[in-house]
Amino acid sequence: MSFQNVATSSTSHVFDIFEVLHFIHILFKAAVKFVPRLAITLLERRHIDGDKNPSLRDIRIYEFELGEKTAPYGTMPASTTPELRQAMANTSMCDHFCTFAHKGLKKHIHSFGVTVHWVLVEPRPHLWLIPTACIKESGIVSDKLPYHSVLEVRLQEGLVVLFDGTGRQFGWNSNDWIMEGYKFSEKYGNYYIELDDTVAEEEDLLNHASPYWNTVMVSLWDLLDTCLCSSELEALSPVARVHQVRKWAERRAREQIAKRCLVVWPSELLRQLCMLRAGRAFKSVHES
Repeated sequence: MSFQNVATSSTSHVFDIFEVLHFIHILFKAAVKFVPRLAITLLERRHIDGDKNPSLRDIRIYEFELGEKTAPYGTMPASTTPELRQAMANTSMCDHFCTFAHKGLKKHIHSFGVTVHWVLVEPRPHLWLIPTACIKESGIVSDKLPYHSVLEVRLQEGLVVLFDGTGRQFGWNSNDWIMEGYKFSEKYGNYYIELDDTVAEEEDLLNHASPYWNTVMVSLWDLLDTCLCSSELEALSPVARVHQVRKWAERRAREQIAKRCLVVWPSELLRQLCMLRAGRAFKSVHES
């Protein structure tokens, strides 16, 4: 990813800010790839009455249900499309991404002359995955869409970009993980609702995260520091750097599985999480 006529270099790193953001994106994708998951026992399209719910008319809505046993990488029905597999892998991961990326960037942002803020977006999904447990609370699909967490990165030149690690949960283009703010707003949803207390949000997530996430985040933060000081990476072409960082990241994530960090949230905990997010961060699409 490159932006024309923008100074993005660092006073202390050989990589520019967009390459660093790309590294972080790769690290997080590796963590998501190896998350211990419960098997998915149901994943089917729900047909919504567009006349009664006009705000949902253009959104493909799917209901999913989790089993009680861990399965390799969240085994899904054989008929599941690649798009749905990626959406399922990234569902409810946006707070994890912002915690990982925000804390990972903290010690490096000053050398790039940028500021980073955790902001909430009112998304315009192409698709929306809803747990059966959430639907059972009322028996219907709500017309309220969840806020989506992304990072806003402001450069000294005034350029504002949004850094989004989990947009695929809404069926968005996988190449749009970083976009200029106004382009993101035009294509995917309005922002800003900046979180007042990012530290509290990060601590809350880490306190309730599974052992896998707690260990893999620490390991990958360490790997990010290693990458930014790596003479091996510096000597490679940009394309080769991407491949090498991905290789290192996936090895680190696999190591957490080898350490038997296999605790996953059971279905009841997922239901509670769903209800918590509904109370804290859901907004009616009819509200201004």
